[in-house]
Amino acid sequence: MLKYIILLLLLSTFVFNLAHSNALEAETCDKPGACSSCPQSCDDSNKCTLDSCLLGICTHTPISCDDGNKCTADSCDCDKGCQHTPITCDDGNKCTLDSCDCDKGCQHTPVSCDDGNKCTLDSCDCDKGCQHSPLSCDDKNACTFDSCSNSTGCANTPISCDDSNPCTLDSCDCDKGCQHTPIACDDNNKCTNDKCGPKGCEYTTINCDDKDACTYDSCSNSTGCTHTKISCDDYNACTSDSCDCDKGCQYTPISCDDKDACTYDSCSNSTGCTHTKISCDDYNPCTLDSCDCDKGCQHTPLSCDDKNACTFDSCSNKTGCTHTPVSCDDNNPCTLDSCDCDKGCQHTPIVCDDSNKCTNDKCGPNGCEYTPVNCDDKDACTYDSCSNKTGCTHTKVSCDDYNPCTADSCDCEKGCQHTPVTCDDSNACTYDSCSNKTGCTHTPVSCDDYNPCTIDSCDCDKGCQHAPMNCDDNNKCTVDACSNSTGCTHTPLSCDDYNPCTIDSCDCDTGCYHTRLVCDDFNPCTNDKCGEKGCEFTAISCDDNDACTYDSCSNKTGCTHTKITCNDYNACTSDSCDCEKGCVFTPITCDDNNKCTFDTCSNYTGCAHTPVSCDDNNPCTLDSCDCEKGCVHTPVSCDDKNSCTYDSCSNSTGCTHTPVSCDDNNPCTLDSCDCDKGCQHTPIACNDYNKCTNDKCGPKGCEFTPINCDDKDACTYDSCSNSTGCTHTKITCDDYNACTNDKCDCEKGCVFTPITCDDNNKCTVDSCSNKTGCVFTPLSCDDNNPCTLDSCDCDRGCVHTPVACSDNNKCTNDKCGPKGCEFTPITCNDNNKCTIDSCSNKTGCVYTPLSCDDKNKCTADSCDCDKGCVNTPISCDDNNACTADSCDCDKGCVNTPISCDDNNKCTIDYCDKSKGCVRKDLVCNDFNPCTVDSCDAVKGCVYTPVSCDDGNNCTKDSCNILTGKCINTKIECKDDGNKCTKQSCDPKKGCITTPVVCDDSNPCTSDSCDCDRGCVYTPVKCQDDGNKCTNSQCDPKKGCFHNPITCDDNNKCTVDSCSNSTGCVFTPKNCDDGNKCTDDSCDCDRGCVNTPSKCPPESDNKCVKYDTCDPKKGWISSAVSCDDKNPCTVDSCDPKKGCCHTPIKCDDGDILTFDYCSRKTGGCIHKKIFSCPNKICKESGTDDDDCDECDKKK
Repeated sequence: MLKYIILLLLLSTFVFNLAHSNALEAETCDKPGACSSCPQSCDDSNKCTLDSCLLGICTHTPISCDDGNKCTADSCDCDKGCQHTPITCDDGNKCTLDSCDCDKGCQHTPVSCDDGNKCTLDSCDCDKGCQHSPLSCDDKNACTFDSCSNSTGCANTPISCDDSNPCTLDSCDCDKGCQHTPIACDDNNKCTNDKCGPKGCEYTTINCDDKDACTYDSCSNSTGCTHTKISCDDYNACTSDSCDCDKGCQYTPISCDDKDACTYDSCSNSTGCTHTKISCDDYNPCTLDSCDCDKGCQHTPLSCDDKNACTFDSCSNKTGCTHTPVSCDDNNPCTLDSCDCDKGCQHTPIVCDDSNKCTNDKCGPNGCEYTPVNCDDKDACTYDSCSNKTGCTHTKVSCDDYNPCTADSCDCEKGCQHTPVTCDDSNACTYDSCSNKTGCTHTPVSCDDYNPCTIDSCDCDKGCQHAPMNCDDNNKCTVDACSNSTGCTHTPLSCDDYNPCTIDSCDCDTGCYHTRLVCDDFNPCTNDKCGEKGCEFTAISCDDNDACTYDSCSNKTGCTHTKITCNDYNACTSDSCDCEKGCVFTPITCDDNNKCTFDTCSNYTGCAHTPVSCDDNNPCTLDSCDCEKGCVHTPVSCDDKNSCTYDSCSNSTGCTHTPVSCDDNNPCTLDSCDCDKGCQHTPIACNDYNKCTNDKCGPKGCEFTPINCDDKDACTYDSCSNSTGCTHTKITCDDYNACTNDKCDCEKGCVFTPITCDDNNKCTVDSCSNKTGCVFTPLSCDDNNPCTLDSCDCDRGCVHTPVACSDNNKCTNDKCGPKGCEFTPITCNDNNKCTIDSCSNKTGCVYTPLSCDDKNKCTADSCDCDKGCVNTPISCDDNNACTADSCDCDKGCVNTPISCDDNNKCTIDYCDKSKGCVRKDLVCNDFNPCTVDSCDAVKGCVYTPVSCDDGNNCTKDSCNILTGKCINTKIECKDDGNKCTKQSCDPKKGCITTPVVCDDSNPCTSDSCDCDRGCVYTPVKCQDDGNKCTNSQCDPKKGCFHNPITCDDNNKCTVDSCSNSTGCVFTPKNCDDGNKCTDDSCDCDRGCVNTPSKCPPESDNKCVKYDTCDPKKGWISSAVSCDDKNPCTVDSCDPKKGCCHTPIKCDDGDILTFDYCSRKTGGCIHKKIFSCPNKICKESGTDDDDCDECDKKK
C-alpha cells in the first residue's frame, strides 16, 4: 500500500512539473520538443526525495525509508534523511523478558523465578513479577521445632518442654506435644488452701467467713473452720429480736395496734405497748363530731337551708352557714333576667331592630338576628350590591377580556360573549394567525425543501416553487452530478493506465495523457530499474564474512565494516571475540576456601563472600564460626549465686531460676528466703484488724475472742464494728403515725404525743391521717350551673360568678346554654358561581369576584353566573400543507414547517403548499466502464469498481478505463536487504518474508536479530524479586536466581536479621538479666555487661537507709538507728532532718530544788537547795552551765 501511495505522489509531482514546464520550455528551447535536459540543478536539498530530470523536467520522487526491520519505526527528516527509531516492546508483563527480533518484531521470553532458596515455592505473577511463597516444613510431629534453611531446606529440631513451671512434670507426646503433669501440694493444715504457684507449692490461709452475720468465724489447724452463733437480745420491750444471715442482728419494732380507731397506740422500751383515747374535735363549725370504734372520728355535715329562693346556702369551716345570692341568667339573649324571693328568677322578652335596610330583623336562639336581604335582579349584565341606608343597587358589568383576537359583547341571560376574529390576508406566501397579545400576525412561510439540487422561491398565488440545479463545470477531468445531501459534485476522472512505468495525468480541455518514467535514486547502496511494479531499487550485499565486524551501507559512501564490542555487562565472565564464532563469554570461579562464607557471583558486582549464619536458635549455647571447622556451639553457665533458686537451662527460654519452698508447717511463723542465708522463719503477729475481738496466737494458730459493748442506755442500739469497735447508735422513735410528735427518754425509751391540725382556711375541711399527717381537703363549690365560674375565697368561702360568652368572631352566633358557651357558625352564600364566598372574623361575609384566566393562550376565557368559568379552545389551522399546526399554552398558535426528507438519498424531496411532500428519483451515471453504477438509500450514488481479482496474490490486477477489460500482470518480490529475512511469493499470501531464527540456548541473553548485522545476543538484566534480603544473579544454565545476602554489623549489642521488605535489621539486644542488684548495659565488642550495683537509690526520707540488695526485690530499706547511748535524751527521727535527740525535761517548777537527769539511770533528780555551791554541781555530775541556771532560779 505504501508503494502505491509513493507512486501516486510521484505522478502528482510529474503532472505539476509537466504543466509548469510549458512556460520554461519556451525560454530554454529554440524549437518545440528539441530539449532533453533541465535548464538548472534538480537538487531540492531534501534528503527525503530522489531528484532527477525526466523529459527536461525536474522530478523529486519520495524515497522509501522502510529498513525491513520490525524493531524500528521508519520515517524521513528533510535534513537528516531516513530515521529508524527503535520501538518499545514492554508488554507490561513482569513475567517476561521483552526484546525485539528484526523479522518477528517484539519477543516476550518467560523469566526464570528460581531464587536458589530451598525454603520457597517459586512462581510468577503478571502484575507483581516473581513470587516466592514460603515452603511448609511441618512434619506433623508436635515434639519438633520445624524451620527451614535457605541452603539445606527443612530442618526438624527436637523442642524443649521445660515450661519453667516448678508445679509440673514436663514430657513430650508426638501427637499432643509437650505434656505438663501437675504436682500435688498438701501441708495437712485445714486452715490453708494448698496450691502450686510461680515459686512452687503455696499454702494460703483460708477465709472462714461463712457470709453468715449471725456467727463468729475462726479456724483450727486440725478441724478447720468453726462458726459460733451470736446473741441478738437488745433488752428493748418494743422490738422483736432476731438475726439475719446477711445483715446480722435485726431489731424489728413490734406492732401495738389494738384495732380500736378511737385510741392512739404507742410503745415504751421498758413496759411495752400503751393505748391512749384520741380527741375527735375537728374545730369545724360545719360538722357534728363523734368517734366510731371501727371508722374512727366521724364529722357529720350541718344543714344551712334559709328557705329563700334567691340565695345559695353553704357552710364555712370558720364562720359556719353562709347564704350567697343566686344568678338568674337563663342564657337566653331574648329576655331580661331578675329574681323574686318567693317565685325565684323572672325573664322578660326584649325587642330587636338594627335600623339597617339590608337586613331582616328578628330574635332567635342566638339572640337578635339580622339576616342580609337578596338583591339579585336576574340580569347577567349587572353587578348586584346593597347599601345600609338606600337598600339594593344594580351596576353594569364590563365585558372587555383584553384579547384583540375576540369581539366582546353582553347577553342579559348568558352574560359576556367573546367572538373570535378572522385574520386571512389571501397571500399563499404567509402563515396567518392571531396572538392574544398583539392580534393578527402574517408570518412568511419557508420554501426550503432541504434539497441542494433545487432553487427555492415563492409565488403569492401558487406558493413555493422548486427549479432543478445545473451542475456542469465544463471540465473534462471531472464527472458532474448532483446529490440530495451535498448538492453538485465534481468527481475527478481516473487516468490510471495501470502501467507502473508511466506518469498518468489529465488536461481540463483534452482529458487524460501518459508520460514515460525515469528511475534513479542516486543511492550507491541500490541497483535501479523500472519493472512491473514501477521503479525498483535493489539493495547490494556488504557482508565481509567476519563475525567480529558490523556490516552496513551508507547512501553516500557505500559499504562500511565496523568492529563490534564484546561486553555482556556480566562481572562473572571474561569477554573476547572469535572471527568465526563472534563474541565469547567465559565464566570465572569465586571459591575463597573459607567454611564461614557462602560463595556466589553477581552479574553486576562480581564475586561475593557472604558470612554464614551459625545461630542454632538455642539460648543455652554461645554460637561462633571457625574458618576450617565451620559453626561451633559452646554451652552457657546458668548459676545465679542465689541460695533461694534452683538453676537450669531450657532450649526454648534459656536460663531459668526456680524458687525453693521454705514452709516449716508452723502456723505462728512467716516463711521467707534470703539470697545468701536461705530459708527464714519469722514469728507472725496475730491481728485480724477486727476491733471487736481480743487477738493472740496459740497451738492452733491465731485466736480472736469477741468483746462486750452494752452501754446501759435505753435510747441506743449497742453493736460492734470490725473497723471501729463498739458503737452505740441512737435509736429512731418513729411509730409511723404522722399524727404524733415522737421523742426518746433515756430511761423510758420512745414517747409519742398527738398533734393539732387547723390551717385557718374556709376553703378546706381539716383532719389528720395516721399515714400522711394533717389533711386539708379542698371544699367543693360546684353549683352544677355551666353558666357560672365557681371559686372559693379563703375568708368568705364559695363564690359563683356569671360567665360572658363572646369569641369576638363575626362569623359565629354566641350564647350560653345547658352545656355552657355555644358558638354557632353563620352561613355566607350569594348563589353566584362567579364569586368566591367566605367569611372574615372581623367583618363577616365576603363575596370576591372569581378569576377565570386559566393562563392558557390556547383558550378564550369567560364566566357564566350559573355555570361558572368557561374556557373555549381556539383554532390554529393556517391552511398550509407544509406546516404542522398546534397550540402552545404559553406562546399560543405554533405552525412548524414539516420535513419532507424520506432519508432516502436516491430521491429528490421537496414540499408543495397545496399538495404537501413531493419525491423524484435520482439518476446515477459516472460514464466509467470500470465501475457498476447504482444508488443506495443511505449513501446515495454508488460507483462500485469492477472486480478484476484473479485469486492470485502474485499478480497485479487492474481494469482498462477505455475498454473496461481486466489486466492481470505477474509481480516480482523485491529483496528487502535485511539479513534477518528471506523473500518469496505465495499465490495465496503473496510476497512473504521468512524470518531467520536467533537462539543461543542461553537464558542469560535476550536473542534478537539486527537487519544489518544479523543475530544479536544481548545480556539480560535479572528482575528484582522485591526481596531486600537477596541479590539478583544469572546462571547460563538455570537463568536468573536470587542469592541471600548476609546481615552482620559486627556489633555484639544487636540481634542481626533480614526483612524481605526493608533489608537488614539490627535490633538492640535486651541485656536485662532479671537481677535488680545489677546495672545492665551493652559493649559493642563484648556484648551484655551486668555490673553489681554500687549506688543505692536516693531517698528524701533521712530516717531510711538502703544497705542490702535483693536480686528480685532490689534495694531493701531499713530504719536508721538514732540511739545516742544517752538515757537523758528522747531519741527520734524526722524524715526531713534525720536523727533528733531531745533532752528529757526534769523541771518540777519548784525553785527550791535543783532539777537534773541522771546519766546513769536516765531518771530525773530533784535536790533541795538554798544556794548553788559548786560542790553540789560537782556531786550531781552537772557542768557549769547547769550551775548558772541554778543561780537564776534562786
